[in-house]
Amino acid sequence: MKYIIHHHDGPARLGTYRNELYHFDTPNTIYYETQDWRSPPYANLIFTLQKINTQQSIIHIIQKSSSKQPLASIEYPFLIPPLPSVITQKRPTDELLKTNNITIIASIANLTKDDIDKEKLIVLLPYSTQLLHHSSSFLDTLTQLRAILPPYQLLYIPAIATPGNMALLNYIGIDLFDNGQAVQAAVNSNLLFPEGTYPLTTLKENPCTCPSCFSTPIPKMTTQDIFTHNTHMIHTEQIHIANAIRQGRLRELVEIRVRGYPHYAALLHLLDMNHFSFLEKYTPLYRTNGIQATTSDALWRPEVHRFQNRIINRCKKPPSAKILLLLPCSAKKPYSRSKTHTLIRSQLRNLSNPWVIHEMIITSPLGLVPRELENIYPASSYDISVSGFWSQDERTIIQKLLKNWIEHNTYDTIVVHVNESLQHIVEGMHPDMHISCVDAPTSQRSLEELFTYLQKASMSYPKVQIGQRLLDQIFMVASYQFGHNIAKELLYNCVIKGRAPQLKIIKNSTQLGMITIPRGLISLTLEGAQILIDQRKFWVKVDKSFTVKGSIFVPGVIDADPEIRIGDEVCIIQNDEIKGVGLAVMPGLEMISGRYGEAVKLRHHTDS
Repeated sequence: MKYIIHHHDGPARLGTYRNELYHFDTPNTIYYETQDWRSPPYANLIFTLQKINTQQSIIHIIQKSSSKQPLASIEYPFLIPPLPSVITQKRPTDELLKTNNITIIASIANLTKDDIDKEKLIVLLPYSTQLLHHSSSFLDTLTQLRAILPPYQLLYIPAIATPGNMALLNYIGIDLFDNGQAVQAAVNSNLLFPEGTYPLTTLKENPCTCPSCFSTPIPKMTTQDIFTHNTHMIHTEQIHIANAIRQGRLRELVEIRVRGYPHYAALLHLLDMNHFSFLEKYTPLYRTNGIQATTSDALWRPEVHRFQNRIINRCKKPPSAKILLLLPCSAKKPYSRSKTHTLIRSQLRNLSNPWVIHEMIITSPLGLVPRELENIYPASSYDISVSGFWSQDERTIIQKLLKNWIEHNTYDTIVVHVNESLQHIVEGMHPDMHISCVDAPTSQRSLEELFTYLQKASMSYPKVQIGQRLLDQIFMVASYQFGHNIAKELLYNCVIKGRAPQLKIIKNSTQLGMITIPRGLISLTLEGAQILIDQRKFWVKVDKSFTVKGSIFVPGVIDADPEIRIGDEVCIIQNDEIKGVGLAVMPGLEMISGRYGEAVKLRHHTDS
């Protein structure tokens, strides 16, 4: 069995399965091929029905372009609810029934990894149409099952896929769909669209230009015409999903799709609220595409929640900072390159003691962004619709994060240089709070007030040197990236050289690492990677026979830190020696339990 994952976008995967008989990509759809329901020309995987006797029938999954042996064979009732022209039988009572290349799970109660035959390609959860209506149970079942399965097994949930829910289902981790709902909807004269289901009788004009709709007026559409349309919609949505995964935009597609379905909108919200750990372990630390925060769902995205957690739980204010300066966000990222922040920072540079001030940006959906972390995803790349209105959720998040931050990081005073709507959100959260923005943050009056107050306040403290603040800045980045203990060891007795933002960490004339753009995170040298080994974090152990050069692939991995995330800096160990350092291309758990694919992209490796 060879299933290679090419791209991750959350738990969703874009991959290829290949053996001597079969070759297909995921996500994919299995189409019906019966006397009444013909598969479309673009179908790759199809169902065929085999009558065993009047009481029994078998459905085979085969590749349409081949007449070779079935990929899997399933006793009919396990697969789908009754459909026209399909023979049914009484459901078997076995809780765990295994057939060729497929494992059928009737219940996940007390299910363990040992119950799953790891040599079977497909894992099927039947009767899901009933389960889908029970939101919490549905999500609990799917997330638990996906967590149990090794990454090379494909999860198939039959008879629930529609153009409106496929993106969400794939985001949860479902790899295979079918066009069963296309049949059911056609029987009921309903046309499926991504934005909803429309009874044929309610349409005066058909908005679709698929082959069936383009050639057939609405009054003349037959059940077969509707079936062809519905199947085409499912196929088109599958393509949208695959493209979204490649571009790192699946979450945005999910948020768009669920807007038209209250039940699916609730599912997404419950998924974010109750299954953060499941989503987070598949969510990369860095994306080339930023977040498009156009709906309230963006507030609960796993990378947003992770960013907030790391700031509160891993980061501390610079020890030399005595004054907290709250600033507005900007459309341009990083903030310091925007017109607003350029004007504000020009005032700060003219201060006699500027490095005693700690800058913090207030924004949505992230809440708070320390200036030190503005080059790190997702702070470095997100867009949000600006209306001047702050929702109650946004207000609550900002207040909660700021309250937590100032409770654990002591400042003598807080200067608020934001517009009036934001002032109302943060007012009263510190006993010594000064508002320097008298109208707009960039007006001449506001900038003069800001300079005057900060000049007087900062002069009461010993002068802080820029070298110390650069060290503090790198320490916060290292804490965010690796945790406090590794940051402390990495920067012990070090100096910072270079020009911001690409700063180098030097110890005894040896470079341990540097901040790289556009990631904004620390890239380690082999010498710096020793810290990871000392702390027993972010390590990947490879087989002694594996050549450590170029990339590390899963077959060569013996073990790995399960806490590794996509985009983490990792150290390669071979025969108890450091052999390389690079970026994780997959989560640590997949390095351990997977069989194929690139695990680590090396940056440095030893010559031996």
